[in-house]
Amino acid sequence: MTEQNAKPLEELTMDELDVILAKASSKVVSKSFAEGVPIIYGDAEKTYREWPDGRIEVIHVHSRP
Repeated sequence: MTEQNAKPLEELTMDELDVILAKASSKVVSKSFAEGVPIIYGDAEKTYREWPDGRIEVIHVHSRP
C-alpha cells in the first residue's frame, strides 16, 4: 500500500493494522538498538527492559488485586 492509495485509519482491517504495527515496531526497535538505547515492553505480569546486547531485565512485576 502506497501513501497515494492508503485507506483512512478507520477503514483498515485488523490484519492490515497488524502488518503496519509490526513494521513500525520493528523499525523502532532496530533504530533504538542501533543507538544503544534499550526498549521497554510488557505483558500481563511484568515490564521488561531489553538492551541492544540481548540482556533483558524485569523492571516491574505487576501486583494482582
